[in-house]
Amino acid sequence: MSIRFENEWVEKAIRKALGVKEGEITEIDLDRVKYIRIGDVNRNGQLQVEVSTEEPPRPFVDTDGGDEWACCICGDDIRRFLEEKKDNLTQPFMFGFDYDEPDYDPDASEQAWEEYKESITAEVFSDESRYDEMLETLYKDLALFKKLEVLRMIYLHMPDYSFFEEMKDLRALELVSVEFDSTDGSESLLGLEQLAAWLD
Repeated sequence: MSIRFENEWVEKAIRKALGVKEGEITEIDLDRVKYIRIGDVNRNGQLQVEVSTEEPPRPFVDTDGGDEWACCICGDDIRRFLEEKKDNLTQPFMFGFDYDEPDYDPDASEQAWEEYKESITAEVFSDESRYDEMLETLYKDLALFKKLEVLRMIYLHMPDYSFFEEMKDLRALELVSVEFDSTDGSESLLGLEQLAAWLD
């Protein structure tokens, strides 16, 4: 079945990562995508997409940033976080939430991340006149990635959490200053292994 993207800039990045220069993109093609980092990464009106078809390290730790993955929520803490914050998840963040820091080996994590970075392709898109329009339907494109394992979203605005319901294999999610109009569908995050939610 042929896939139709709402956003041409997302399709371009996916084609580059998959090596599909022309012709149709199918569900089978998209099932190869395991990692996406997307958003206004540098807060400069430019949208960036990073994509990899390689399986991300487990547990997922990005050592390029701060301590977001060293201090992410895991296991039962995710359920407790969603229950305690259920009325305040329109801009989720973990500050003030009492949780157990995950146990991980920093050296092993750094090596795993350095190796994984080699598999990532990135694209930057800039069109100030269409910036809001480009973000408006982004959730529809993200919902296409049913086999995605790691999703990192930065400075985005989403209608609700329901598009995560399509991502049955999602195990690690990062939300950096991501706003949701509604908390509908937030229970779909209960299956995650790791959740990092920050306000920058």
